Amino acid sequence: MAIVGERAKEFVLQKALGASGKDIVRQMLAETGVIALAAVVCGCLLGYLLAQVLGLTVFNASISLRAPVLPLTLLLSLLVAAAAAGFPTRRAIHVEPAKVLKGE
Repeated sequence: MAIVGERAKEFVLQKALGASGKDIVRQMLAETGVIALAAVVCGCLLGYLLAQVLGLTVFNASISLRAPVLPLTLLLSLLVAAAAAGFPTRRAIHVEPAKVLKGE
């Protein structure tokens, strides 16, 4: 949401140059998807490594990786990221370009 707030002027400028609201929403969702995908990969790797350390330290046993967890984690993370970016982006693209560019 902070990224969308910081980029409101950029969205307005894109609209003033002829981009449609759908184009801007697609751009933000694509950027958010890439960031979320990178976060899921890093989170899964780090979580697995930390689970191994904890399992070996506390229980003296390794922790097995369960395959169904990965796609579910990816899907839920992408949905949450899309919702977190989609709603503020839609609100930001409804701002009138002339007012924002004038500084009002």
